[in-house]
Amino acid sequence: KKATVEVKDYEDDLSIPACEVSLVANPTAAQKRRGQKTVPSKQMEIDLKEYNDGVLPLQNVDEDGKLIEVHDMVDLSFLHEAAILYNLKARHSRGIPYTRTGDIVIAVNPYQWLHELYSEETRLHYTDKLVHNVAQDVDPKSTVDPHVYETSALAYRGLAVDGQDQSILVSGESGA
Repeated sequence: KKATVEVKDYEDDLSIPACEVSLVANPTAAQKRRGQKTVPSKQMEIDLKEYNDGVLPLQNVDEDGKLIEVHDMVDLSFLHEAAILYNLKARHSRGIPYTRTGDIVIAVNPYQWLHELYSEETRLHYTDKLVHNVAQDVDPKSTVDPHVYETSALAYRGLAVDGQDQSILVSGESGA
């Protein structure tokens, strides 16, 4: 059994960015103006027989040895910086800006407007699932994908239905 891994080919150790999430395979002209650039990479085949249980160490992989992506990073077997960055990058590259870690919703700027993500229909879906028709025997967050509407709907429910004080902490570099 073999695994295919992608290895970035940086010019030197000093050119490795602090956050790989900003790199894309083929940046558009607009992305290049914002500082994104192409980093050449090569794919390598790794023989998994050399590793315990036939998987690379501390990797979140499925039964075929492929890296997995999750909407709630609490579900990752190995939660470390590389796994977090891979998961955020994989979701970001598919146009999914929101990822959850337990009660925390993480947003990665998609650098574009995603119309369907902020539609009235989407807002009503979160309101319905998290405020008005909450599933009784499951965590209501498990019935929806991570979203800023999840945060607001759960805070509203906490105030209006449960009568509990609520606070929302927003932190970040842009738009916070």
